[in-house]
Amino acid sequence: MKFFLFLALLMSDAFAQTCPGEISLGWILGEIDVHHPRIILQRLSYEKILAGKAEAGKIINPELEHFSVWGKEFGNVPAYQNETRLWFTLQLASKRKKGLDAWAKQTEMAKHEEVMLRQSLLKDLWLNFFRMHQINEELNAKRVLIERVREMLAQYGKRKFLTPEQGMEERIFSMVLDNFSLTLGQLDRERINILEFFREVTGFKCPMTKIALEENKIKWPRKAYLESLGEFETMSERLAKFELEYSASKLLLADAERVPNLRLSPVIQNYVNGDVSNTMAGLSFVIPIPVFDRNQ
Repeated sequence: MKFFLFLALLMSDAFAQTCPGEISLGWILGEIDVHHPRIILQRLSYEKILAGKAEAGKIINPELEHFSVWGKEFGNVPAYQNETRLWFTLQLASKRKKGLDAWAKQTEMAKHEEVMLRQSLLKDLWLNFFRMHQINEELNAKRVLIERVREMLAQYGKRKFLTPEQGMEERIFSMVLDNFSLTLGQLDRERINILEFFREVTGFKCPMTKIALEENKIKWPRKAYLESLGEFETMSERLAKFELEYSASKLLLADAERVPNLRLSPVIQNYVNGDVSNTMAGLSFVIPIPVFDRNQ
């Protein structure tokens, strides 16, 4: 169900976004909150929980009951009888209050889950961005070294004769060149994976081939901000506490649901038999008696 909802969001006009000429970290940070698929799904889940308040705190509507009978009694005397009841259902054991308490706990848990999700995404974003910066520096350094090794190998290639030491050096440089080329390919694949991560967090809309990594364009986060992102374990403990409280509130609600509801109604009866008329009023109630109830 979430997959189809995600596809619908991708195809909607509201999900459309404009791609900048140069992808920067600031642009990615701004797009995460609006277009990240997991944040969108979490937000929709939270809105669904908010909409559940009406169900959790619902009050059972009164029921109007009426019946009339008419005909002829003994002696062919016309007669009719009316009876009217207005049923009110009383939810015993504080069912409504406990339902609202469970909804409130679920709402708090959902809000905390969204905070944790944002925290995790920001943490992953910064780690990937730092790694992208390292990869960029390593790629530049490796390309320079590869060019130098190729130049040295070219020098050996120009010689008509190589001494045993020079032949050994040539083979070593060839091995070094192969190793550098392999490392270069691995770094480039890692760079592509990180670019795909950035494309994911911005909603898969913009093609990304390069991220602006110039030092003068980067606003590096302060130490306190990075330390706050490292409090994920503490937030996990808080979420576990919210989940425990929500489970406890659901248990109380389930226990209250075992108590039957009480239905009360004023009763008005009207009886007419020829010239005889009689009106009576009273009270009626209905409550299940769990004498033979085997439900647990």
